[in-house]
Amino acid sequence: MIRPAFRLISAIAFLSVGVSAAAQGERPIVRASLSSPGAPATVGLATRIRVEVFTPSFFTQAPTWPDTIDVEGGVAKIDEGRAVNINDRVNGSSYAGIRREYVVYPLRPGDITVPPIAVTVVSAGEGARPLPPVTIETPPLVIHARLPPGADPGERFVSASAFDLTQRFDRSLRTLKVGDALTRTITMTAQGSWSAMLPPVSFDPVEGTTGYPSEAVLNDRGDERGGPSIATRVERETYVFTAAGSVALPEVDVRWWDATARRMRTARLPPAALTIAPAVATSSGIAFADEEAAARERAAAARAVRQRRITLTLVFAGATIMMTLAVWLVRHIGPRCRSWWIAERRRRAESEHAFFRHLAAACRTGDPRAAYRATLAWLDRAWDGRGGDITLERAVKISGDADLAHETRALTDALYARTPTAGSWSGDQLLRALSNARSLVLAAGRERVSGADEVLPPLNPS
Repeated sequence: MIRPAFRLISAIAFLSVGVSAAAQGERPIVRASLSSPGAPATVGLATRIRVEVFTPSFFTQAPTWPDTIDVEGGVAKIDEGRAVNINDRVNGSSYAGIRREYVVYPLRPGDITVPPIAVTVVSAGEGARPLPPVTIETPPLVIHARLPPGADPGERFVSASAFDLTQRFDRSLRTLKVGDALTRTITMTAQGSWSAMLPPVSFDPVEGTTGYPSEAVLNDRGDERGGPSIATRVERETYVFTAAGSVALPEVDVRWWDATARRMRTARLPPAALTIAPAVATSSGIAFADEEAAARERAAAARAVRQRRITLTLVFAGATIMMTLAVWLVRHIGPRCRSWWIAERRRRAESEHAFFRHLAAACRTGDPRAAYRATLAWLDRAWDGRGGDITLERAVKISGDADLAHETRALTDALYARTPTAGSWSGDQLLRALSNARSLVLAAGRERVSGADEVLPPLNPS
């Protein structure tokens, strides 16, 4: 219990001191150094650069490191290994740090300058709040490179602790004839190197063939036991033989510096001597190409027949499914649709709109009795028993329309007066007055208007 508590107290004290230092204006710092300072580097072999960034508080997120460095006379990339957490004391203050390494491969002898490496860090300030990102740069470094013993200036070679060069073919070399294709695969494997440092294979033209090179495949992987990385470069060339006779695929040589034995070596693939037979022809003298074309035509015809059969099968299956679906719909959905249609027609026939349409037709006939009956029927449907019985007098009161009051008096006079006034009633004028009052009557019915009504003069004036 004492040891964990001590660690917790130490961590809190470290963070407190760090945040306090950051609050006082101390900025992150960066350091860069060669892994083997003072020792010359070998052209083609990796030289490591350690880059360390420190902050007086703590990092709120991982620093941003460039993946590669533009180095004149060399190539450089970040080591894919994990970052290492470190700490140090600077001017009496505790700093937290992170270390990464870069790998530089010199391509020529002499002094090679590694430019400043820019690293972006985000650290904590006062109150553990993240400060704005800060980009800091390492000072430039100089690597002194020299050629390994036995290497000539300008010579392209590989530097590695172990190197292997192999080849394979995708078919037997004994049964080749004109028109055949042969793929030659060449693989370079270097231990302690980088795939970008492996030289490309020069596939020179070969008489009697047409060459089709493929793009090289590069790969780098770490050793499973934590040893040096393993780099591979795979190149392929496909040869199509165009003439019968003897064909020789050229040898392949790769010069490499053995860093373990400290000597130059040469890896070599021997040439491949091939005998190409003439193309096979039929006894009737028809060229093999013609026979192959006929075979392609037969295959195309067979495919067309199969396609037609598939199309007919799909059409028949689709028609069967549609017919089955139609029968099912008629049996199960048909009665429901018919019942719905009957109910819908009945609803429309009994609707207020239908009754008003009958009222308009009755008014246009000029028959006051027909108009009166149709008016009462429409009012009964429009009111539908809501808020008490509806009468023509109540409809006039609801509308408050003087024209409708006049037309209803003219209508009752035409029906019940002993001596009706000639020409006083007009079906068109009554229809116009009812149309104007229609919305008010419907609204009153919806609101369930009730109460005492003021009635008009008697329907049977003396």
